[in-house]
This record gives sequence, structure tokens and C-alpha cells, in this order.
Amino acid sequence: MIIEERKARIIFNRVGGNAGKNSLNTKISLPKSWVDNLELTPDNREVILRKLNNRIILLKKESGKEFIPVSVGKDSITFFSEHPNIFENKRIVVSVKILNQMELDLTRDYTLAEIEPYIIGVKTGSTRL
Repeated sequence: MIIEERKARIIFNRVGGNAGKNSLNTKISLPKSWVDNLELTPDNREVILRKLNNRIILLKKESGKEFIPVSVGKDSITFFSEHPNIFENKRIVVSVKILNQMELDLTRDYTLAEIEPYIIGVKTGSTRL
């Protein structure tokens, strides 16, 4: 994996409308080559922003990747599920044995086939972080 790095500045703008007096909106420009590499276009521009500790990760939204890692505990990893009809809007708890079986990458989402063998519980009534 090759890591490219660029310095950037966050753009702060005042928000209008019914927002509070001191409300601000933030934006950041991305290098066009990076956007092209993700195959993002004006018609296909949906991305996922993920905050992991002190890092912000931008991912292209991919269909079929409905299990999103949200926390890592001592004995388990919790994924949030967007899988329609099966685990929709629930948290899936997976054994840490998954770490020994596959390389866990918290910057990507997973399919049901990838995590199903490791599921040890389902938490209901939870919402996405």
C-alpha cells in the first residue's frame, strides 16, 4: 500500500438561515487525482466519512459491504449492520478470533460472508454511530 500525503487547509464559512449566530460550516478540497482514483463522479459521489481515534477516513460507498466496524473491545469487535432485512440497524458482535483468521482493517467495510463465521451475538435497538 502506497501512502500519499498532501498538506491542506480546512475552509470555514459562516452558516446562514436559522443557524446560530456563530455557526460555521467546514469543507476541505481533495486532490482531483485521488477522487478519480476512487472512481467518484458528479453522478456517483456518495462517500462515507469515518472518524477513527484522531483520524478521518473517507471511503467510497460500496454496495454489498454492509458491515461497518465501529468498536474494538478486549474480547470482541462490534460491527454496525446495514444489511437489509437480516441485521438492519443492529450491532453485530464478533469474536476477536477474527483477528487471528483475517487481517482486520477498520478503514473498510465487510460483507456478511466475511464476518458470519465469527458472529457471537447481535445487539438490538442500537443506532448507527
